[in-house]
Amino acid sequence: MVDLHKDRVRHIVSEFKAQGIDEFIRCKYCGNHRSMSYEEELELLDSFAEKAQRGELTSVKEIKAAFDAKLGRDAGSGYIYMLLKRHGWRRIKPRPKQPKSANAEACDASKKLSLVWRKSN
Repeated sequence: MVDLHKDRVRHIVSEFKAQGIDEFIRCKYCGNHRSMSYEEELELLDSFAEKAQRGELTSVKEIKAAFDAKLGRDAGSGYIYMLLKRHGWRRIKPRPKQPKSANAEACDASKKLSLVWRKSN
């Protein structure tokens, strides 16, 4: 009926007898162990957004340094990446070259052909 194995049901019953109903009612899996509130995080990121609007580059190291200074302790870089994801920031980085472009040899061969074609006309 409960879609559990009979051994698991026995285990739950024995836990209930040992600990009582209060232990089962208590929320043991509470999340949101953030160091700052959502508004405080947003306020910190807004200063970097203003920098980005002016055309200046922003790195995770800078955001982490400001976050650590405000927090007063070291937060892991993984926390900073989760913070950025939570607030909808994404990593935009210019590509060094077009991904579908031809290789260097094909480009050079094309240049040589265009020079030959110009000389013939």
